[in-house]
Amino acid sequence: MVRREQDMARENLGSGTMTLGQGGQNSARDAGQGTRQGLWQAYLLGLVDQVLELPRWLIRLGLAAAGVWLLAMIGVGVLLVQDTLLTGMAGRMALAVAVTLPTVSLGLLAAVVLRLSRENRQLTERMREQGGVDLLTGIAGRANFSEACEREFVRFRRYGHPLAVIRLNVDFFNRLSDAYGDDVADQLLMRLASLMAAEVRDSDLIGRLGEAEFAALLPGVDSEGASQPASRICEGAARLSLPSDLGDLHFTVSVGVAHAEKPDRDGQALLRRAKVALGAAVFAGRNRVALSDGVLLFPLRSRGDD
Repeated sequence: MVRREQDMARENLGSGTMTLGQGGQNSARDAGQGTRQGLWQAYLLGLVDQVLELPRWLIRLGLAAAGVWLLAMIGVGVLLVQDTLLTGMAGRMALAVAVTLPTVSLGLLAAVVLRLSRENRQLTERMREQGGVDLLTGIAGRANFSEACEREFVRFRRYGHPLAVIRLNVDFFNRLSDAYGDDVADQLLMRLASLMAAEVRDSDLIGRLGEAEFAALLPGVDSEGASQPASRICEGAARLSLPSDLGDLHFTVSVGVAHAEKPDRDGQALLRRAKVALGAAVFAGRNRVALSDGVLLFPLRSRGDD
């Protein structure tokens, strides 16, 4: 009796193990299917991102070619339905031409678009590696500016020479870009870079750190000395006017200023304190200069004072 119960228990245990094994296989199969679906989704999203990075005229050209191809296919369908218009050899030739030409054109267009996109990315990466230059404004890029800041901070540590950083951001830049268009927004950024270059010394370095964020590195200058060009940049930006189809575009900037101090561990710490000062200027109402020690400097003049 006891042996029979033991045998039954072994059989139940074996069947339970088989059930668990089948469940594990099903779970693994489901997980594999989910992984494949995730890979396909990531692949499709990557293709969409690559298409969106292409120039607008290429995207429009591709859409136009696709429209022509669809119209040609509709025409083929009409010819097939109304076979009384073209019959025999003429109909077959028309069908071959209508199908082949749009398909070949789309293939060639896709090859050209991919080639241009690949060359554009390679050129961009090559220029960034060689000079770290912002392609739109021609000033230093983020990496180049950060490296220069670290070098100057080492001199500050070693010799005690003053060092200051100005960071600024265009107020409501995204709204301006959406309202006036990307071309006008690019003109704004280039004009602002030119204004900064005119208001600092030739020995200073200006750079673009973000979409609408700029910075200036001023060796041998403390916060008080850096506040003067910072105020001039803030006031000069408020006086700039950019023509557009919607009328003249006016904008303002918020500016933060910080100078190197002994507690700073590196140049990045100095940049972060300038960023905090920039945030204080934005929080205080924008279109002004804020120092890292909490002092707020208001523009001496505005457009209404001219």
